[in-house]
Amino acid sequence: MTIISNQSIEAEQSVLGALMIDAESNRTVIEQLTDEHFASDSHRAIINAILYLYEKRQSIDMLTVDDYLVNIGAPPGCDIGQLSNLCEETQGITSGKVWGYYQILIDRMQRRRVLAAAQSMVVNTQNIIEIDEVIEASQSVLTSLFSEQGSETEEIRTVAGRVIETIDEQYHRAGDDLVGITSGFAEMDKMTMGFQPGLHIIAGRPKMGKTTIGMNLCENAALHGIASGIFSLEMPPEMLTKKCLASLGGISYDRLRNPKLMQDEDFVKIAHAATLIDKMPIHFFGGMQAGIAKVKSGIRAWHRKTSNAKIVMIDYLQLMEHRGNGNLTDMIGETTRQLKLLAEELGVVIFLLSQLSRDVDKRPDKRPVASDLRSSGNIEQDADSIWFVYRDEVYNDDSEYKGICELICRAARHFEGGTVMLASQLHYQRFQNLQSDWTAPQQHKSYTKGAGL
Repeated sequence: MTIISNQSIEAEQSVLGALMIDAESNRTVIEQLTDEHFASDSHRAIINAILYLYEKRQSIDMLTVDDYLVNIGAPPGCDIGQLSNLCEETQGITSGKVWGYYQILIDRMQRRRVLAAAQSMVVNTQNIIEIDEVIEASQSVLTSLFSEQGSETEEIRTVAGRVIETIDEQYHRAGDDLVGITSGFAEMDKMTMGFQPGLHIIAGRPKMGKTTIGMNLCENAALHGIASGIFSLEMPPEMLTKKCLASLGGISYDRLRNPKLMQDEDFVKIAHAATLIDKMPIHFFGGMQAGIAKVKSGIRAWHRKTSNAKIVMIDYLQLMEHRGNGNLTDMIGETTRQLKLLAEELGVVIFLLSQLSRDVDKRPDKRPVASDLRSSGNIEQDADSIWFVYRDEVYNDDSEYKGICELICRAARHFEGGTVMLASQLHYQRFQNLQSDWTAPQQHKSYTKGAGL
């Protein structure tokens, strides 16, 4: 097996010599180089001298480079004799050949980076106790490596061209007017223009239906071919799939839990729902317990191998294993921050479900506000939108809002918040658009303009 070196001293010498002989003809190479392209300490010192002189618009040759190195006290191997040898050995090298040698330096630099990343992963494997954290740390190292390879700057004119192209594509897009991912709910889509990549919180007290909302969002997107990944720390995949069958088929969830109650028509509905499910790209992540390291590692792996992977649902925040120093609020804040960064990195929508504190139950108006988020930490700071699930009939038997769910968006970063009213059909494990002729009671006060995040 041939072993490829992670450095090329000959290529380094050829580039340095050529730059000192004819810097003007090799301006393109000089503008791309950094000392990281060179493995030798003496060569690093020489290229830094050349780059300094170039930045100051001073003459570049072996005498000016030597003068600079003498003044800064350069390491051994940088004396005038060595500089003379470099120039002598590279006489007659064309600018085209210099560019070729520069490509060799890039190759060797990247190999050194990969080797350093591998060594870092070995150290992590030997020193980190939890295997999930080992995997996440290793993936972070590799992600950093990929980012470094594409770290060149970009002019605003280039970005503007891409933005205008996107605007034009959205303008001419057939069908809906959305610029993001559909929720499947008309009023929500009207408010959001479709969900954009980022961290979106769905919060509520028990029995409000936050898991059902989360599942419906994934189902509705999947019906449009958008892949969803679901981390449920509360329910196994079998239970969630039963909910999906009930929702898509319009089957009583109680009958699915007790098949003895099922009627002939229910089996027809199951067959219809199964046909839809067969084409839906929804994936369940394994494990009922997970910390942020395992969640991030799983999402990255799924995103790499799944076509059109755009949505992740995590049910729910307080059931995740939170680690770190400080109190629980600080640790949860670190979790939401990492999920926010992951959503931006992968360009996905993350629906993060969350419990609310019991304080909401103590108020006359039990519609939640942002301060009700349990152990909120930096949730408000990290979230791109925060939605509260509220069903008045949970608290009031004689409620005028029976069969109604309020999705209250108290804060949003990219759109104006407010309240979306949906028909609540939890016996089918679903929410649906209200009939067009539905009107809210006159005393309805839940509509709140959202504050910008």
